[in-house]
Amino acid sequence: MKTFISNHKNQSFLITLFLFTPLFLVFIYSKNFLHVQHSTTKEEKFNIAIKQFLEESSKAKNEQPKQKRVEKIEQVKEKAIIQPKKAKSLTNTKTINQPKEVKSQQPIITQEQKTQLASQENITLSNNNELLKEVKQAIDEALVYPRQAKKMRMSGEILVEFTWTKDKNLLNLKILKPSKYKLLNDSALETIRIASKNFPQYEKTFHIKIPLIYKIN
Repeated sequence: MKTFISNHKNQSFLITLFLFTPLFLVFIYSKNFLHVQHSTTKEEKFNIAIKQFLEESSKAKNEQPKQKRVEKIEQVKEKAIIQPKKAKSLTNTKTINQPKEVKSQQPIITQEQKTQLASQENITLSNNNELLKEVKQAIDEALVYPRQAKKMRMSGEILVEFTWTKDKNLLNLKILKPSKYKLLNDSALETIRIASKNFPQYEKTFHIKIPLIYKIN
């Protein structure tokens, strides 16, 4: 061993070995250190990427229901806008069609009124005595004072109205102003029915008003 150390070459070898072994160890540990740092940075980057991915996916999920809500709201607004238009169109058609029906009916009504006025005439006993002479004469001949009314001394005036057509038909017989006795009112109506058998025939239809007077002398 002493001979080995005393040798000059061996001494130089030991010196170099003594100097470079620490450097070699430092070099080895430095690689492991760098490798550890590199791996830690990779893990941090990987964790950051995962966090970003999770955040983006959560944002996408939150945005989807918002879009659906917006679409639903827009659809409801469109329906609400479309429905009043239909109602307006219906009301417009109704308002347009109604005046046409009224216009088509008006000429018919006026023509009927003109024909009725041309063929009918309202008369009373005081207005046209000459025309009603035969009618009044037939009523006076048919007028009968009921016996019971005479016994009970009933009297009164009854205004009678009826229609005498140009075809000699008695229509619309009624009492306009009755007396206070039902017996006299019924007798007045029966008198007109009996007298109408002797009414003359006219060229027009007349609405006649005649008073019938029941009076005890």
